[in-house]
Amino acid sequence: IAGCTITQAALWFSRAGWLAPAKICERLAQLASIDIRTACTVRMLTCADAQWLLECEHETIAADAVVIANAHAANSFAQTAHLLLKAIRGQITDVPAHYLRAKPRAVICAAGYLAPAANGAHIGATFDVRGGDNGDRTLRADDHPESRYRAGDAAGFTGADTRGNRHLASRWARRLSLRGTRLS
Repeated sequence: IAGCTITQAALWFSRAGWLAPAKICERLAQLASIDIRTACTVRMLTCADAQWLLECEHETIAADAVVIANAHAANSFAQTAHLLLKAIRGQITDVPAHYLRAKPRAVICAAGYLAPAANGAHIGATFDVRGGDNGDRTLRADDHPESRYRAGDAAGFTGADTRGNRHLASRWARRLSLRGTRLS
């Protein structure tokens, strides 16, 4: 099912999915019903007469629905201030196909994860919980072995040593952690 050997007990969710967020955003941006505003800081959200009002520096925007998707700053509005958010630095490693015995056909999650990619797989991710997110966007070669370790045997590496390999592509990401908070 997964396209590669899984050496631990696992669950298969046949109706589960996996998506690439950037691709979804690109696709949604093409819809006529989506209005994209850039360089527009929303200072306050209010809801009046079943209409959301987004108060910006130079204008007020009315909307039927609002999606708050600004990571760790999502709790900067009165409606979301109660959310206990924490920014966490993370890094994903892109592994070329020649490092893998088999290319995965599904996402495999364990301590880390292995996800299909066009020419290999994405493995990840490092989570620097102690260091938080200090804005450091430097790609760290030392994070490659950690991602490989987290992906574990599911990654089916050929045995080639990827440590210190400067040819492995990486992407820095800011992750968001939400403590178990009951919303009512």
